[in-house]
Amino acid sequence: MLLCEAVTTPEMPGGDWRVISCNVLPSGAEGQQLARGTLLSQSLPAHGDEEWLQRLRPILADEPSVAFESSIGLPPRRHLIVARRVPDPSRILCRILFVPLSSSAEPPDQLDKALADLEGMKRLHDLNRRLMRSRRLGEMLTEILEATLFISRMTGGCIRLLDPGGRLDLAAHSGLAAPLLSGLGAITLAPACQAELAGGRHYFLGDLAAEQETAHSDEIRLLLSQDIRAVQAIPIISSQGRLLGLLSTYATEARTYEEHELRHLDLLAWIASDCIERARSEEDLRASQAQLAAIFAEAPVGIAEVSAEGSFLRVNNRLCDLLGRSREDLMHLRPADVTYPDDVGETLAGFRSVLETGHPVSIDKRYVRPDGRIVWANSSFSALQVPGREEVSILAVTVDLTERRKMEADLLASEVNLRLVMDSVRDYAIITTDVEGLITGWNTGARHIFGYGPEEVLGRHVGMIFTPEDQAAGIPQAEFVIARTKGHAADERWHLRKDGRRFWVSGVMSPLEEGDLVKGYVKVARDLTEQRVAQAAVRDSEQRFRLLADSMPQIVWSNTPAGDAAYFNRRWFDYTAADPAASLGSGWQAFIHPDDAEALLQEWNSALQGGRILDAEVRLRACDGSYRWFIVRNVPHFDDQGLVIGWFGTATDITERKIQAQELQAAHDLLETRVQDRTRELREAMQDLQREVSQRERLEEERGTLLSRLVSSQEEERARLSRDLHDDLSQHMVTMRMEIDNLRRQLTDEHPELVQKDVFESLMGRVDELIRAVHRRAWELRPSELDHLGLEVALRHYLQDWSNKTGIASHLHTGTWSDLRLPPDAEIALYRVVQEALANVTRHASATKVDLHLDADGEVLLMISDNGRGFEPVSGKGRLGLLGMRERLNSLGGSLAIESAPGAGTTIRAGLPLPAL
Repeated sequence: MLLCEAVTTPEMPGGDWRVISCNVLPSGAEGQQLARGTLLSQSLPAHGDEEWLQRLRPILADEPSVAFESSIGLPPRRHLIVARRVPDPSRILCRILFVPLSSSAEPPDQLDKALADLEGMKRLHDLNRRLMRSRRLGEMLTEILEATLFISRMTGGCIRLLDPGGRLDLAAHSGLAAPLLSGLGAITLAPACQAELAGGRHYFLGDLAAEQETAHSDEIRLLLSQDIRAVQAIPIISSQGRLLGLLSTYATEARTYEEHELRHLDLLAWIASDCIERARSEEDLRASQAQLAAIFAEAPVGIAEVSAEGSFLRVNNRLCDLLGRSREDLMHLRPADVTYPDDVGETLAGFRSVLETGHPVSIDKRYVRPDGRIVWANSSFSALQVPGREEVSILAVTVDLTERRKMEADLLASEVNLRLVMDSVRDYAIITTDVEGLITGWNTGARHIFGYGPEEVLGRHVGMIFTPEDQAAGIPQAEFVIARTKGHAADERWHLRKDGRRFWVSGVMSPLEEGDLVKGYVKVARDLTEQRVAQAAVRDSEQRFRLLADSMPQIVWSNTPAGDAAYFNRRWFDYTAADPAASLGSGWQAFIHPDDAEALLQEWNSALQGGRILDAEVRLRACDGSYRWFIVRNVPHFDDQGLVIGWFGTATDITERKIQAQELQAAHDLLETRVQDRTRELREAMQDLQREVSQRERLEEERGTLLSRLVSSQEEERARLSRDLHDDLSQHMVTMRMEIDNLRRQLTDEHPELVQKDVFESLMGRVDELIRAVHRRAWELRPSELDHLGLEVALRHYLQDWSNKTGIASHLHTGTWSDLRLPPDAEIALYRVVQEALANVTRHASATKVDLHLDADGEVLLMISDNGRGFEPVSGKGRLGLLGMRERLNSLGGSLAIESAPGAGTTIRAGLPLPAL
């Protein structure tokens, strides 16, 4: 099916129509696309004696619709043509639907179908007439549904409209039971189903009972439960291809559908779409008109429509307020009647210009209110052509200029005053420039601060007062940009006086604007050199005070003259862990012991009133909730007139001294009575202890010597074995491989039939494997990299080889190591710790990752961490290998610690002091 919109005029030759839009409707029939702007007589020519375009003539005589059959198109084909007049005030607009029909050679037994088709066309024609007279969407959809039920011979049906959420809302229904209506009104279409229907998918199910086993749709199950056996659903699609809803009919018996029925149902769905779009367009139009009327009535400017004869046709509220007259009064007056006499001629000339040329006119004019007061306003006149009305009227928009005129007068007066003020100010330089930065104004303060007279600077660029480095960096231009974009540009920087001396200036540059146009700039500057020097001295003094206060072990603070705390040093916050804001003012009082608070505050108030020093002992609460004793001293600071301008206090921790004094006093008497006995016992114990210490020192020295020799011997033996394996056994095995290879080549040359290639390759592979094993064993006994390249390279090589063998990821982090070389016994000791730790990871940890950290920040630190299952370390116990490593490190002045917990992995820390190396 083909749907097009076309326009015509009575003067168009042959009653032809011009296409303005065309859509191929998804009805399943073949269609032909019409190009926009073409004539229907060219795109769809008539055939035979039929002039189908002449049959559209009734549309020109305000006939709402016509329907007929004709042979049109290339190749020719029989079509049902339905045309409906579309209301349009400016043109004759028509929607034409072309429906392809079956072959004209119908067999005699299809007479009944043809008669039914004719009856359906009559019903559609009558429906069109009724719809053209109706304006309510519900009534129109009900008419369409009744026609649908008549044509389709179904027992009931409904039209459901799609809301934005995908829900199908009932808009019209007939012949359906209440339970079925309730269920149909609660169905929501999925997005995929909506897209399928918008694409033109029709649903015709002639026997729902036959599809009961495979029916998955909620709607089909609902229909079956209500004894519905046949259903058809046609999508209602807008002219833009958007799904609007569904036209559905239902029957209690199974049935089939004839082609003419389907064709009529498509027509009815199209008519429903047209009615829905027309109703919604009219609703949008009414809303738009109401909105425009509200805008006109409540606009913040005066608006009036004036006839060509110069009378008011419409006025809004703001114009009534502006002119001081009611709407009824203005409707009996002309604009000339409320205009100041001297401005009437200009006003009427503006009206004539708008009517003759069509170009807008804007004038500043005066209006006269009933009380005689003059109102200045700007009135803009433009031509207004209302659709459907031949006469052109004038739209007058009036803006009250009374306040602006007053502001202009005030501005003129303020400019004079400003010039007087600028010339009288000596402490501030006020400089104005044009948009290019050329100086246009230079007040007395600028002469005083910069040393230039106006005759020396006017017309020169303002960059002359900036330092050479700021000029090179583009600082003056940057100030212009910032002032223009942000409204002002504040800065403090060095500037130059006429004599070349630099001085510190605080300035603000602002744009001089007229509306949205920047006319220039003004810079207000003040010499702050002395203040800068004074502030720097104050900051330096304050910084020295804070550094001194923070370095003291005592708590240090300051108070305002009224006694509020204004500053605490770092020691206060370390001790109390208090929030800074909570400590200031009187917040510090919350940290005094309740038993000491009342007495301390009384003494503090007395010191404040008398301006005298405060000395007291008090307990203060620490961050852990405990209290410690402090001796507090707060000293007043006086100005030259003897007035207190602040307080400085300190608090010194005397808790240990208090405790010691109490303990000493309590123990003094006991010590006096037992001193002789204790002296004798101590003397004897000292002698025993000295003997034991001497013996332990001797044994420890011997043990250390033996351990050192044992380690040295062990490492020497490892080195010897490594050399023997590498230099002797390895060389013999290399020689064996060469001899095997020579024997293979010799046999290949002399007795090739005896050579078994796979045997030789297997034998040589085993020899290669033995060579690699010997090299690896020699390397494990004593890696050569450790002696020649250092600990970092040896560990990195060992970690890589260990990961390759075990499949456990590892990574070496060197931190600040920087290729540091240690004495040989220290490097081999740390290397053996890593070997032993990684061996334990392989055997016990079930880890997937190992991290090794090697650092030298104050001491040598080696840390091995894994993410394995961990274990519960027992103090003083461990695996034998690690215990040996601990003893080895102890002999070098180092230490070894093990941290582990079940499920949390294991960390081994080995340390050696750098001085010992």
